[in-house]
Parts: sequence; C-alpha cells; structure tokens
Amino acid sequence: PRSTLFPYTTLFRSKVILATQSVPLVSHFELSEIVIVDRVDGATAVHRPDEDLLKAFLDDYSTGTLWEMNLLGGRPSHTEAAL
Repeated sequence: PRSTLFPYTTLFRSKVILATQSVPLVSHFELSEIVIVDRVDGATAVHRPDEDLLKAFLDDYSTGTLWEMNLLGGRPSHTEAAL
C-alpha cells in the first residue's frame, strides 16, 4: 500500500486523508501534518495540535505517543467513555 500511494500522490499532487487509531502510523507524521477530529457537545470539531505547547514533549515522545497519551485530542475522555 505505501509503495502505491507515494507515486500516485506525487504525480497528481494530491492530499491523502487517513483516519486511524494506529499509534505507529501517527508516529510517522509531524504535528503540522496532523488534524484532530473531536466530538464536542455532539458536534464535530476539527483542529490542529498546538505545536508551541507540545514541542517540548517531542524531545522525549513521538507524535503517536502524544496521541496515545491523549495530549493531541481525538480520543474519548473519561466522561464520554462512561456514557
């Protein structure tokens, strides 16, 4: 799959949108390449991670680990999980 995506996206200058819960996959992306989708009060909210706030963590953790730690958002909160 990876070998078939790269030539195609380069040739047509496309964007690829991935929806994943894979920590290893998220770890291959920079914060600037990630968009988080959350549910807020029943509505969809889309945002990018705050790079200034999170850059200190990137010295010790990958972007996937930051997601797993729920520092990026996009994961259920304890309140939502209880519903």
